[in-house]
Amino acid sequence: MKKRNYTSYILDADIQGFFDHIDHEWAVKFVESRIKDPNIIRLLRRMLKAGIMKDYTYEETEEGSGQGSVCSPIIANIYMQNDFIDGSLGTKEAEAIVPAVIEKIKEYPSQDVYATRDTHPADYLDTQEGRYLPLEHCIKGTPGWQIRDEISELIPEDHIFDKPTFGSVKLAETARKMNEEEPIEIELVGLCTDICVVSNALLLKAFIPEVRISVDSSGCAGVTPEKHMAALETMRSCQIQVNR
Repeated sequence: MKKRNYTSYILDADIQGFFDHIDHEWAVKFVESRIKDPNIIRLLRRMLKAGIMKDYTYEETEEGSGQGSVCSPIIANIYMQNDFIDGSLGTKEAEAIVPAVIEKIKEYPSQDVYATRDTHPADYLDTQEGRYLPLEHCIKGTPGWQIRDEISELIPEDHIFDKPTFGSVKLAETARKMNEEEPIEIELVGLCTDICVVSNALLLKAFIPEVRISVDSSGCAGVTPEKHMAALETMRSCQIQVNR
């Protein structure tokens, strides 16, 4: 009898459109079976729903994970300065959210994290804000002006924007330029919900009205709990998504 020799073959096939039709929920379940880190799962869900640019037109991704589907979310960290946490304008609610803010920042690559820094001159009490709020805070160069150490070390220095008032035009302009290059989403956390966070949220909405803007309320605190809740309702009314 003649002995047969068998040969193994490897077939490399490119199935057209395969990745365009992957079921998102099954993809997440598969990853969850191997990875238990909730941050990874959260990022996966965001990337799957990020959408793609096709022929210079944005398309939502209800299924699949096509080439170029990863959107670039950015987080704006508003006013996590010492004076707003445990300094001259600090509250127990502000101190309580610090761990949540740190964990939120760690969900994002550092290049996608931005912060604003309330910055006042030595003659603050002679300014309009100083006359309405006669309590010195965030005087440039003082310890209270600095962003909390464990937060600032997570943010690139050139992504920290000093500003003399509640809303940052530079932050809004930066976000608009980024969105012109590729679609972005923005998530806000920080202090104070009813002053700085809401001001920046509305400013961003005015500059880039088609960008999805959200605020994580667990990473925010207001001057009072009541004002915190009122500011969240104001943002909801202006089509800013409030996450808890």
